[in-house]
Amino acid sequence: GGIEESLKASCDVHPRDKIITYMSKHNISLVDFFSHLNKDETMTLTSEAFKQGIELLNQTTSISLTDTDVNMLLEELDITGNGEIKYRELELENLKLWQKEHRIRMRITQRPMTS
Repeated sequence: GGIEESLKASCDVHPRDKIITYMSKHNISLVDFFSHLNKDETMTLTSEAFKQGIELLNQTTSISLTDTDVNMLLEELDITGNGEIKYRELELENLKLWQKEHRIRMRITQRPMTS
């Protein structure tokens, strides 16, 4: 029931991580991934174009994103809330995420110096 569903939801992989794993596994850059979804080459995706692109990926790859996953991604990636995802905004968000992960890794690997 409800508790099992809550536990399952908390253990699920974040949809962003599913995409990043897929991109890494297939050696796809962020710009190439975005360009694949952005057929008109404007470097801006409407919410509808994003949904259609992800639906096509679901049919042809192993990403397997649910409607909930797609909506979660849209909320995160539409930084300005205008119904569009701009590559530049996505690139900046990706950079922030990388920097955050890098800082965490640095804290873990740094050891106190002893004299």
